[in-house]
Amino acid sequence: MNFPIAVLLICAMIGLFDKMIGGKFHLAEEFDRGMTMMGSLALTMSGIYCFSVMLGQFLSVKLPSASLPIDPSILVSSLLATDMGAYSIADTICTDSMQKIFSGVLLSSTLGTTISFSLPIALGNVSHHDSKTLMTGMVYGIIAVPSVLIIGGLIIGMTISSLLVNLLPVLFICVTLALCIFYGGDKAVHIFQKIGKGINLLAILLFALILVQVFVASPSFTFVNPELIGEVLTIVFKISVIVCGSFILSNLILKYFMHQILSLARIIHVNEFAIIGLLLNLINSVSMLSVFGKMDKRGQVMNAASCVTSGFVFGGQLAFVSSVENNAVLTFIIAKLAGGAVAMLIAALLSPPYDPDTIDESTIISERNE
Repeated sequence: MNFPIAVLLICAMIGLFDKMIGGKFHLAEEFDRGMTMMGSLALTMSGIYCFSVMLGQFLSVKLPSASLPIDPSILVSSLLATDMGAYSIADTICTDSMQKIFSGVLLSSTLGTTISFSLPIALGNVSHHDSKTLMTGMVYGIIAVPSVLIIGGLIIGMTISSLLVNLLPVLFICVTLALCIFYGGDKAVHIFQKIGKGINLLAILLFALILVQVFVASPSFTFVNPELIGEVLTIVFKISVIVCGSFILSNLILKYFMHQILSLARIIHVNEFAIIGLLLNLINSVSMLSVFGKMDKRGQVMNAASCVTSGFVFGGQLAFVSSVENNAVLTFIIAKLAGGAVAMLIAALLSPPYDPDTIDESTIISERNE
């Protein structure tokens, strides 16, 4: 067990203890909030994880890396999130352990997560008025994705030549995607919303097949290796516990360090909700969307940018990576945090100046009191 996971596990245990004594410290609610995610995680991950392992085994035979100009794991990890099949496929088709971490952990946790999860979910949860600001910020985040890969690649020991070979197709994908988002307008919004719905439907369908296999228990209804089902459910449990710890840690930070948060907001010229969003982003980018509409424009752009690179770094993805590739945890954290800093710097330089009149101050005060 590494240090970040240990800290989050201790926080989860504190929440569990608070639950045992009746929630006197108001942390039991955060623990329950994390555990309620177990069902949705199982629905989203179970089928995709099991079938992606089998898909990876098929691709390793039909698409040997030596016969292609680029490693096929790069294409897969550019489209799928780490815990939605990208790592499983990379694990089976990559013969090099460094390539597996580059594609299955670093690339999929940034660009793959953005395309398959963050962007479609965000577009469905923010108002149409804020969608352009959201997409502009995500373009800045996509521009910063190569920084995550370079830093992470160097940490795991990739040579400069190998890093350049892997970066070229990623750069092409990032530029193409950024241009499509920036100039696509409503058409781009519609396309990514359709992608999100399609992935959700696929996850439900594959989960249904797993259910049939588990309850029918007949050789004619065996779709995946039964061992994979137990494996993915163990991963889902670990993710849920780590998310509990993340929620409790964020609650303690917001409770005891609010003064520092306000000071930081003044330093980088955003409002307090933007700082809260940046903290929530590190755990779960979906949680950040709950305060997205309360941020000033500059804060919205910075949050959308950091969502691409540093989103989920202390949340479910960290728990997943620690479960399947424990030796890559520190690389994952350092690279994503550094990439988040780069994305925020780009957003800060290119975003409009802070306008305190963007959000009515009386509204902020009343919402804070509530």
